[in-house]
Amino acid sequence: MPKGELYLRAFERKLNELVTTHSHERVTELMSAVFIGVKAFNSEWEENDLRDNESFKARLILLDKINGLMSNLTPRQFIATFPIAKRNAGDYYSTMEMMRTMDMDCPIGDEIEEFMFGYLNEDISLFQIRSFVVINAVERVNDNYDSRKCSLLEWGFSILRKNLALEYSQGIERKM
Repeated sequence: MPKGELYLRAFERKLNELVTTHSHERVTELMSAVFIGVKAFNSEWEENDLRDNESFKARLILLDKINGLMSNLTPRQFIATFPIAKRNAGDYYSTMEMMRTMDMDCPIGDEIEEFMFGYLNEDISLFQIRSFVVINAVERVNDNYDSRKCSLLEWGFSILRKNLALEYSQGIERKM
């Protein structure tokens, strides 16, 4: 069985466990679900060619679930789940400088996209790149692509929110 499929099944199990866990275990399960979700999103990529609209939608749904879970983490929990990279001089310190502007024990919430943009970790960087590629591909399929947009981060996540809002308003059931 491909690695991406194994991670995806593990992620689905973690989501089910998260619903049934007691509050004192919930933080650990949340961190585990986010980690496995990011690994699933990054790993499944290699086995999935994303040529049809259904593949795009499945990837967007997975992306939405992972981002939703991530937004419930605190910066301290995020660091414990995805350690800051220390490849170049100053990597760790520049990331920690960004962290000092935040409450380390308060959930990241709606700031998750900006938070990840300034966060140095290989898994998170790969997750962001692949997220943008999927969002871009969905827009191209839907003929909504606008090359004049200058902020890729703002553009990508605003498209995601619009697509999710449209699906919700049309009563489309979201499945993994």
